[in-house]
Amino acid sequence: MASFGIAIVSLMASLWLIYWVHLRGFCARITAAERIKLRSDPASGGRPYFELDLIFMNEGVKRGIITSIAVFLQNVPQGDNALFHSAGIILDRSVKQGLHVEPPFDPFCAIPLGKEETLAKRIRFVPVAGCENFRYSAGHFKATVWGIHNKRNRWEPFDTFAFDISESELAELAVSMPNPPVDGQPFPLPWIDKPVAAAEEGLRLLQSQLRKA
Repeated sequence: MASFGIAIVSLMASLWLIYWVHLRGFCARITAAERIKLRSDPASGGRPYFELDLIFMNEGVKRGIITSIAVFLQNVPQGDNALFHSAGIILDRSVKQGLHVEPPFDPFCAIPLGKEETLAKRIRFVPVAGCENFRYSAGHFKATVWGIHNKRNRWEPFDTFAFDISESELAELAVSMPNPPVDGQPFPLPWIDKPVAAAEEGLRLLQSQLRKA
């Protein structure tokens, strides 16, 4: 009887191993990295957009495709909210930031993920139709990353993060940009590149830990 039980356990373990190695379906994960890059475009009346580093993971062995991403942004104290969609993938993050040089980017199409593959991409998000009147304001923001892929074909939340915009940062974002000089010389742009709240809290905890060491 004991040997029969051992045989059943061994069979189940073998079946599980076969599933884990060869049969696991596409299992997507999307995680926001520690920084968000905000911008307000005076040329369009202050329309906000932002760039966000995202980590895409496939924990399965079957190939799949992330077909679209969106971020639902909420100003928690004021109750304002807006939905942003993935408009482009930044191709070259080495372009010097803060100058009038837009980093090259491709219109967002899709992100294919192979077996147990992980990719990091910087995505540009712009307001969807109907949310064009949303504007940044000082306060605490909560952001939820939503995604959809070809294996399930329905939107689902993947990650949530938070960040704050101060009055001084809001004033900096509102600075109007001059027209580019004729000679093409660069000039400052009103970008705010900042860590999200979890990253700031993590650094504060590390500082506290180091002081006690």
